[in-house]
Amino acid sequence: MGKLSVMIMNSTKDPLVPYNGGEVNLLGLFYKCGDVLNARASAQYIADLNKITSTPTAQTNAISGVYVEQVSWKQDARTEVELVTIHGGGHGLPQPYYRRARLLGTSPMAPNGAEIIWEFFVRQQQ
Repeated sequence: MGKLSVMIMNSTKDPLVPYNGGEVNLLGLFYKCGDVLNARASAQYIADLNKITSTPTAQTNAISGVYVEQVSWKQDARTEVELVTIHGGGHGLPQPYYRRARLLGTSPMAPNGAEIIWEFFVRQQQ
């Protein structure tokens, strides 16, 4: 299998897909789908599959009061695994246009998740 760049965006207070790993469910009652690794271990697993041996780099920012951490594993210009952690966010994509139902956790207006995803794909084309 060829190498594949992957971005994982996960929030620390996601009530559906637990950032720290464990059972995927909604409020412990609905939509039970088994266990997942924690977000960092998931990204490391994909980096290992891509045979990326370099130490990941980390960048942190506070965007409109929301703490965002981006950890990247890179082999070359076109093989990258990135974990974007939205601290305090819920399940919805953070973005400035629409707030989701509180049932899925806090829906921060920043950062603009779609822009972060777009920037990741643009890097893959360079």
